[in-house]
Order: sequence, then structure tokens, then C-alpha cells
Amino acid sequence: MNASEKEVFIVKCGKRYLFLDLSSIDLIQAEGNYVRVFLSKDKYLVREKLSEIEKRLQNANFVRISRSVVVNIKSIRELQHKRPCNIEVTLHNRQRYVMTRKYRQNLNIILGKDINSSRTLHEKTG
Repeated sequence: MNASEKEVFIVKCGKRYLFLDLSSIDLIQAEGNYVRVFLSKDKYLVREKLSEIEKRLQNANFVRISRSVVVNIKSIRELQHKRPCNIEVTLHNRQRYVMTRKYRQNLNIILGKDINSSRTLHEKTG
């Protein structure tokens, strides 16, 4: 794929089908049987379960960090240990979410796919 081609993620929003640039999606958050898809400047409510969305994004740069949140790895600004089992995920837009213990194994996915980035994991000291 050349630079002018974009990966498209298709979602049904009401009676319309939206063709979203996959790289522009920052976060997908569950709201019951719906999900809210957050882009840099827009957000859309989609009638689809988060587990179904997660399957569709399996080979993309997305990772589940909690029961209700899937993030785009490229939107992560920082990871910081909080409590003994939780990690705070800060996105480029400064929004913060908690990676819960159940999904902590996905930290390896984040760090593995982002190995060439300047992002770091800060250990809480003291």
C-alpha cells in the first residue's frame, strides 16, 4: 500500500455507512450494545458490540485496555504505572484511561508494536 492509500474502517451509523480512516480513530468505547468511535475531531455512536469491533480490528494497531475500551496504539502518548495492577494510558489528546489487570498482558502488544517510538513506560517510584 502506498502513502496515498488509507486503510478504511466501515461502520454503520444510523441509516448511513461511514468509511473512516483507520489511522484517524483514537479510541473505541463500549456503551451497552453500542460503541462510541472517537476520532480526533468527531465521534460516532455505532450499534455494534465492542467484542465484534475488536475482532474486526484484530490485525490493526488497536489493543483492548479494559472491558469497555479499545485504543489505537498510535494514539498513545504515555503509559504510567498507578496501583500495583493498573496502568494509566494517556492519549495524545490528554485523555486518560486505565488499563486493568485483566488486559495487562496486552502491554506486550503495545510495547512490541511501538518499539521504534520514543514513548516510554514510567515506573512509579517511592
